[in-house]
Amino acid sequence: MRIYTSLCFLLFFFFASAQSEPALIKDWKSYPLLSVIENDLLKNRYRPFLFRQNDQIAVMDQKTKISQVFPFEFYWASTADQMTMSGMKTFMKVNNGYLVGFNNGEFGGGLYWFSSDGTSRYRISNHYVNQFIWRKDTLLAIHGIVSRNIDEGTLLSLSFDNEGWHARELLNFPYAPFAIDLDRKGNLIVASRSGLMSVKRLTKISNIEVSEWLSNGYPTSLIIQNDVAYVGMTGGVFNFDLRTRKSSWLLPR
Repeated sequence: MRIYTSLCFLLFFFFASAQSEPALIKDWKSYPLLSVIENDLLKNRYRPFLFRQNDQIAVMDQKTKISQVFPFEFYWASTADQMTMSGMKTFMKVNNGYLVGFNNGEFGGGLYWFSSDGTSRYRISNHYVNQFIWRKDTLLAIHGIVSRNIDEGTLLSLSFDNEGWHARELLNFPYAPFAIDLDRKGNLIVASRSGLMSVKRLTKISNIEVSEWLSNGYPTSLIIQNDVAYVGMTGGVFNFDLRTRKSSWLLPR
């Protein structure tokens, strides 16, 4: 009961503060997963977003962080645009502008190219892109959608030629991927609502950690540091050591 009361107080204080300034993940405290699950603390709706800041892992509210860094404003040209270009968004700077992915769940989504000032754009594909990542000289993206009985995703390769940007499907994931990073060997580590997956040489998928309780929320972000995967999730940060396979849940002190 004491653990439950303390955790509830910390969550209330931290999440009610809107967190307009980043915190450092090293200042958060590790709790056993069992205590977090038993005390039903995964139902708070705070969605921490992890990002690198001066060689450290920083954390902010997902919507606050993305709204601060999104490079331009844009306007919907139609009701259809409003549906497919709403919800969560992610972007990647490229030589001729930006690639932007939208995921509005069952209402729509898509992958777009935008000019640097946001005034010109075109639709590349219908994929619900959740994140972009460079692997060596290849620009990749993850498409993933969860809606009712759907939980699926795809690894995409993005390329540019005289006709514009194109998306090519490389392989299908067994679960929708929401966040991605590279381990020290150059393998892709992918976070889904069902756990962590590894992609070797862009061809072979294997499960690293399958945890049914992760379905309580959505991954927002993933950073790997010193062989430890930090996954921003609804309600906190999932911490998983890729070497020892030990896991815990991180919350603000």
